[in-house]
Amino acid sequence: MPVPIRLTFDATTDVAYLELQPTGPVDVLGPALLIETDRAFAGHIIADFTLADGRLVGFELQHASACLPADLLMAAELALGSTTARAIFEALQVVLGGATALLGLRAARSWAGVLAAGLATYLVVLFAGYWASLDYLAAVAPILCWELDDLAGFGPRRALLPGDPVGRLEAWLDQRWPIRPVAIV
Repeated sequence: MPVPIRLTFDATTDVAYLELQPTGPVDVLGPALLIETDRAFAGHIIADFTLADGRLVGFELQHASACLPADLLMAAELALGSTTARAIFEALQVVLGGATALLGLRAARSWAGVLAAGLATYLVVLFAGYWASLDYLAAVAPILCWELDDLAGFGPRRALLPGDPVGRLEAWLDQRWPIRPVAIV
């Protein structure tokens, strides 16, 4: 007789649970066993046993997004309850992302506005879904660092490298592709 194995994932705590055997309200789980890991392994695995007969019922995987493949986590049942929640979050992600993009296009009047609108759209699409990771912020970090002085209002008072290669590249980009306000009706 096949045993149903179930994987659930809670993105808010970044914890996955691999249930080997279903437990009921009368099953009291005993002391958990922390399985030691080496330093190269990003997560922590905890084995759960029943208190009455000592049988292994499941494994808790902390820092699951760092130690399990993303497609496995996406296929896991959400801790919210069902796959219906996944569909709701995906629809919400598209609607909020589209609304943020349209509002951003309407408000963008400068390069800083385009950057802020794009960043806001990226963050809303990424974090309005049912699963996200702060690791994805690495994708926008170089852009933010590039423009941090201008966004902070330092402009020409920013620190300059000898020969100012950043300023020359920025001037060339501004000349090549000038920012023009977009009229959305």
